[in-house]
Amino acid sequence: MWKYNRQILVRYLSFLAGTAIAVYLLVMIAGSQEALLTRSGLKNTLTELAVACELLPWTHSLGLLTLALLLIMAGVPSIIVFTPLLITKGFLAAYILTLAGQTGASFISILLAFRRFRPAGSELEFKLTGLTDRFREFAFWSRIYYAFPLRTIDSMTPVLHPENQPIHTIMPRIFFAIAIRMLIPSLWVNSLIQLLTSLSYNPEGDAKSLLLWTSALVVYTIIPRVPELFICPADIREALFIVENPSSGSAVLPDTNGNGPKGVNVPAPKISVKRNTGATSPQLVK
Repeated sequence: MWKYNRQILVRYLSFLAGTAIAVYLLVMIAGSQEALLTRSGLKNTLTELAVACELLPWTHSLGLLTLALLLIMAGVPSIIVFTPLLITKGFLAAYILTLAGQTGASFISILLAFRRFRPAGSELEFKLTGLTDRFREFAFWSRIYYAFPLRTIDSMTPVLHPENQPIHTIMPRIFFAIAIRMLIPSLWVNSLIQLLTSLSYNPEGDAKSLLLWTSALVVYTIIPRVPELFICPADIREALFIVENPSSGSAVLPDTNGNGPKGVNVPAPKISVKRNTGATSPQLVK
């Protein structure tokens, strides 16, 4: 479930479902309240919704928070959970609750990944094994960028995490990485809602704020796609490229003279002949 391709599918389906639900609710409410289509009407509706949520019994609130945690565990993007919390709780509370949920989900999914982990002998595992002495740095850099789903990264943790190190040693790095990862999209959603509901006399300022965070969101999203802008240690970056493009990470063994193809970094000491070929003697892989 936490494989890269499946998590990307979950991400896209979550955005489609969230957009569809928002449009449906908007159309249904606007049918009975035409004022909803104005700034003041939308502002009043969201305020009423926030008040109604505040009056919910604590059991209902706990149930909704549990549902949000389960959605996060499944790989639903933070922004889908953050937006309704923003409307009902305000920016700071929504940001803290979503951050706590993502951090807790990472801790739980890492524990589950350790129980389910079975070595597969892939090139990605060879790369990650070479990063064992940098497991803390990997915990941070691998979770900053949107291109790499959090649950997918969590499932890879058993490959490089030292057996003598408890999981909580990397949780502070994970916490700060997720905090950075969430910041720009959270500010973007906040500026969008501010533009749609603000009753101030500075609509141009609200529009400029939205354009600013939209630009920042676009740039931050495409950074991993541009090697010159991809800020990350080189060895960790190579492993992350294989996560995103598993077909490009197939193992390549050196030829019989010990010469590998030019431009290919072959971690020879970490490649097991038996694991890759299943034979008792080395075989040439073409």
